[in-house]
Amino acid sequence: MQSFGSAMQSAAQNATAAIALLLGNLSPLNDAQKLQIALQG
Repeated sequence: MQSFGSAMQSAAQNATAAIALLLGNLSPLNDAQKLQIALQG
């Protein structure tokens, strides 16, 4: 059961990192697209 919790925490951290990349300065998205992603997250 502990490994499941660890896997879920890792998945959450990876999702957060992916969103941070999409919303960062190097993102290919425009501001309106970034806003939509941020609101969904």
